[in-house]
This record gives sequence, structure tokens and C-alpha cells, in this order.
Amino acid sequence: MKRRILLQTLALATCAALFSVPAHAEKVTLNVYTALETDQLKAYQEAFNKQYPDIEIKWTRDSTGVVTAKLLAEKANSVADVVGGCVSRYRDPAQVCAG
Repeated sequence: MKRRILLQTLALATCAALFSVPAHAEKVTLNVYTALETDQLKAYQEAFNKQYPDIEIKWTRDSTGVVTAKLLAEKANSVADVVGGCVSRYRDPAQVCAG
């Protein structure tokens, strides 16, 4: 259930970012807040980049408590486009990014 919500959120944010791309094709940046460990991010980054090569991910990684506090402090002015960090039942991050 959490994985599905994360994937839906990521898909919606990606669509929003794609539709907001100016005609001169600026690089789109997706801001992701996560509690995943640093060594896990590389696999997710690579899988995401295979499907969306024109979107750069800016990771903000911290503990769940710090990420939650950051979101609460930012409230309606959140910098994050996507918030994720649950452990997936998939071992291959490409499966997560593929939906």
C-alpha cells in the first residue's frame, strides 16, 4: 500500500514536472525527500534515469523524524515534489520505477 502511494506520488510529480517544461527544454529537477540509506539511492537514481533521462533528482536524505519535521516546518511551502523512503518489497529498484 505504501509502495503504491509512493509510486503514484512520484508519477504525479513527474507528470507535473514534464508538463511544466518550457519550450526551450530546461533541465527539470525533481526534489525528493527520503529516509532511504545513501547506499540505496544510487540504484533508485539509475532506474529512474533509465525511464526519465531528462529529469534530474535532487535528493534530501535524512532520518524519518528529520524529514517529517522538515515537512511540518515547510507546511504549504514545501520544497519537496516527492516524499519517499519506505522499504520496498522489490529487490530490484527498476521494478519500483517501472510501476
